[in-house]
Amino acid sequence: MLSYDFLEGRGFKELMKLMEPQYLVPSRTTFLRSVVPELYCSVKQKTANEIYRDIEDIPSYSFTTDLWTSRAQDSFISFCLSYVSPEFQLKTFALENKPFPGEHTGESILESLDKTIDNWELPRTVPIYALRDNGSNMKSAMNLSQSFYDLSCFDHTLQLTINDAVSEIDEMQTVLSKSRRIVSHYHHSCQATQNLHREQKRLGKVERELIINVATRWNSDYFMLKRLCEEKDAISAELAISEKIDNLTNAYWKLAEGYHTILAPFEQASRELCGKNYPTLSMKISALHGLNQQLQRFINDPSHKGCMVLIARKLKLKLDRRFPQFISALPDAACTFLDPRYKSIFFSEQQQATVVDSLHQYSKEFRSRGGAGVGGGGHCALSDHHTNLIQGTSASAGAPAPAFESAGPGSGPGSSPGQVVYGMTSTACLQQQLQIGCRQLMMQLLCKRRSECI
Repeated sequence: MLSYDFLEGRGFKELMKLMEPQYLVPSRTTFLRSVVPELYCSVKQKTANEIYRDIEDIPSYSFTTDLWTSRAQDSFISFCLSYVSPEFQLKTFALENKPFPGEHTGESILESLDKTIDNWELPRTVPIYALRDNGSNMKSAMNLSQSFYDLSCFDHTLQLTINDAVSEIDEMQTVLSKSRRIVSHYHHSCQATQNLHREQKRLGKVERELIINVATRWNSDYFMLKRLCEEKDAISAELAISEKIDNLTNAYWKLAEGYHTILAPFEQASRELCGKNYPTLSMKISALHGLNQQLQRFINDPSHKGCMVLIARKLKLKLDRRFPQFISALPDAACTFLDPRYKSIFFSEQQQATVVDSLHQYSKEFRSRGGAGVGGGGHCALSDHHTNLIQGTSASAGAPAPAFESAGPGSGPGSSPGQVVYGMTSTACLQQQLQIGCRQLMMQLLCKRRSECI
C-alpha cells in the first residue's frame, strides 16, 4: 500500500501526464479528506445493505476476532463476520479493523465486540459463535460474555502444540537456533546471497531465497527447515568457502530433515482447516485422527531412532493434552457426522447413537420454535432426555454412553476438561453443516444421474 505522498511524487506526475495529459491529479489532501472517506462510506453502505438483506432470515452467525500490534506499536482489534445466506452462499465480511488503545483486558475486548455488533445492527436473538485465539484475555472476554458461544482457533491451538513439544527438547531448539543463524546470515549479506545463488546455479538448481522463521507466523519453522534441507548442498558448499558462519553438523542436518518430515502433516492440516470458502469444523476430527495415526506410524517405524522418535512422542502427548477427547466434542462430532465425506467412520456405535439422538432432539426443538433462532442471549432450554444425552447417559437404556462435551456461552476450550454447559451450542454449526452437506450430496447424485444418462 502506497502513502498519499506518492501522488505528489515527480515520477507519478510525469507518468500520468504521459498517459492522460488532460487529467489533473488530485492532491494528497483531496484524497485524504474526500476521495478515500467517500469511498469508505460507499463500500460500507453497500456491505451493510447486503448483510441486512440476509441477516433477517439466517438462524445464526459467527465472527472471528483477533488483536494485533503494528510495527509502530499501535494496537488494533478485528471483527470478521461469517454466515450462510438464504441463497445458500457462505459469506464473509471483514467489518472492522479499528484501533484498540488502552489495556487489553477481557472487559475491554468484550466491550469492543459488543459495540461492533450494535454499530452494525447485528441481531442478538440468534446464536452468535465467537472464534478467537488462545490468549488469556480473549478467553476472559468469552467467559464474561452471556451472548457468545466460545470456539477456539484450531490452527492456533495446533501451533501451540508444536511449540509445547519443541520447548522440551534441547536438541531441537539448538537445531532451530543454528538454522535461523544461517538464514539470517544470508538475509543480511548481499555477498553471501550472491555466492549462494552461484552455488545453486552450479548445481543446476533454481535460485531461491532461504526462509526465516517468525514466531507469529504459523508453520514457519517447518518452511524454514524444509527450504534449508532442499538447499543443503548449495549452503554447505558456500559456507565451506566463506567460513564466516558455522554449518550444521551431519547430526543436526539429520534432525532438521526428520523434524520437517514430522511437521509436514501438521502443515497440511493447518492449511486445509484455514480455508475460508468452505466449512472446516467437520474436518477437525479427521485432521486430529490423521495426525495421531501419522505420529504413531513414525514412532513404530524401526528406522526412526533417538531424538526424532522423542519429538514424535512429545508431539503426540501434547496433541492429546491440547485436544482432549476430540472425538467426543458434540459440535465437532455432529458436524463430522453430517459431512458426507466422513459420516460415522470415526465413531463407535454408542457414539453414533448419542449424536443421532442429539440431532433428532435438536430438530424437534427447532421445529417447535417455528424455525426461529434461539432467543434469550443464545440460550435454549433442553429437555431432560437431551440433557442426559449431552452428559453421556441414556435414560432409556439405563447405561452410561460416551460423554459428549457441549460448549455454551462462556465455555469451550478454555473451560475445564469434561465441563458441560447445558445450551444448544451447535445450532449454527449443525445448520450450516447440514445445509452444505445436503447440497454436496445433491450435487453428487445429480452428477451420478447425468453420467448414467450419458
